[in-house]
Amino acid sequence: MRRAIGAAIASAYALITILILIYPTDNLLNSPLSITVTAGIATAAAGAVVIRQKTSGLYGKTYLALMIGLACWFAGELIYTYESMMAGSSISTISVAEGPWLALYAFFGYYVFKTYRFFGYAVKRNHMLIVLAGVALLMAITTLSILTSLGNAVENEPLLLIRLLYPIGDAVLIAPSVLLLLTLRHGLLTYTPWLFTSIGLIMIAAGDIAFSNMSLLQVADLGVITFPLYNAGNLAFAGALLWYSRFGLYDHGRALNAFQEGNR
Repeated sequence: MRRAIGAAIASAYALITILILIYPTDNLLNSPLSITVTAGIATAAAGAVVIRQKTSGLYGKTYLALMIGLACWFAGELIYTYESMMAGSSISTISVAEGPWLALYAFFGYYVFKTYRFFGYAVKRNHMLIVLAGVALLMAITTLSILTSLGNAVENEPLLLIRLLYPIGDAVLIAPSVLLLLTLRHGLLTYTPWLFTSIGLIMIAAGDIAFSNMSLLQVADLGVITFPLYNAGNLAFAGALLWYSRFGLYDHGRALNAFQEGNR
């Protein structure tokens, strides 16, 4: 199933990219609407997990936080889709969607760091140093490249600050996610959800970097880059939740059937 989910995400990413290249205009995949749809799928998957699992215990609370974070992402995409496709807002203006987009970092942060705190005792020190150094270097290069490209042409300081918050927030989430991925790689039930979660965070972070450059430098819309990345990130989250719902949740009925089959 892990291979099937991975193949589906990779195929969707390739298909979206190819279709955008072939049909750059009049293509709903080359629009924020496509991200809204996949964000809705991920949010619905998280909601299904929370309904089945309830909200008690570590996983109950962390997956509730993940669901709220994905709901913020979905709400932001709904707002941005309306502003860009219906109201004709420019990519270089501050959007109302920035509110829910920035709010999601609090809920994603709770999900990632609460889980990291539980499993963090097993994280190796050398892994921690390598991952933190790599993420910090990548984000420093990204931030410096944006500031260098802008030079003295900054006309909207609040927009600059907001756009820089996204790659910084992504870095804060990616570092513990990758550390958990390295630590839990031998777990039969824990590795796969974190594999897809980490892929989702990395894809969305890459999309944020491209989007920040687009909006600050006022370049042409790089939808061929951002839309496939965001959609792949959303589908990776959905894949993680699908796996967790199938194998990570305790199903009393299924467990009873297995017991009865094994003890006939």
